Amino acid sequence: MTEDQQSPQEQLEKLGIACTEDNLFRYVAIGDALVVDLLLKSGIRVSAKNAEGRSALFLASVNGTMPVNS
Repeated sequence: MTEDQQSPQEQLEKLGIACTEDNLFRYVAIGDALVVDLLLKSGIRVSAKNAEGRSALFLASVNGTMPVNS
């Protein structure tokens, strides 16, 4: 099975990354667009908020760590 045929969850598992909201915030903070994309495609809510009540999208736009498409 090629990487294109693997589900986002399988690709994350292969990378050793758990599909969690905490990881969404972690990978947004370091600017890893590939992992963020896989996490979102795996079903992590784009509206998930951290302990301060901020969304990953907000943090990505404020920190400038990732391009944000509107």
